[in-house]
Amino acid sequence: MASSVLDRGETITPLRIPTAAGTFDAVAAGPCNGRKVLLLHGFPQSGIAWKGQLQALARAGYRAVAPDQRGYSPDVRPLAVEDYWLDYAVDDVVAMADALGWYRFDLVGQDWGAAVGWIAAARYTHRVRTLATVSLPRPGPQPIPEDSQALESALNWYRANDFLGYGHRVTVPTLFIADNAPDWVTGPYQWEQFSPGISELLLSHLGRF
Repeated sequence: MASSVLDRGETITPLRIPTAAGTFDAVAAGPCNGRKVLLLHGFPQSGIAWKGQLQALARAGYRAVAPDQRGYSPDVRPLAVEDYWLDYAVDDVVAMADALGWYRFDLVGQDWGAAVGWIAAARYTHRVRTLATVSLPRPGPQPIPEDSQALESALNWYRANDFLGYGHRVTVPTLFIADNAPDWVTGPYQWEQFSPGISELLLSHLGRF
């Protein structure tokens, strides 16, 4: 993937993240010494779906990384449906953070990425500084992997999960952009209706903690 030079000099660069599950493709922006933010895409997208947020975060001095999740990264594309259990995707989050050398990081997720984010933030309070989730896809077409095998793997997220056993409450500061869900959070909580200003809401949320 070629680097993409953005409006005000920020550059999105390709990144490879090696883990025990395989090597994840990702895109990154912002200074390497900036505060760390991991962004998880939904279905059927890829890390570059966060391009606007990568730009905004980089401009504000954050180091932002958006991986292609399992099934979307060619080197992490298991065939079995059960390999797409949310537990494995949550493990991927920590494995990628470890590979990046991040102990504490902010976590952002949309759609299936939001589901992973909720669980990861609840389980790994000592690692996840804050959580921000968006439950609905952004309007308009989204970039998706070109080959049909990636789409088939992506559908395994739906086949593998029934959402039972994920009742842990989130204690880290949380921003949820969509329907209200205060019963699932015991830490500082902010709720906003879905709007085009996701980047502004995200920066405001991160800036408070």
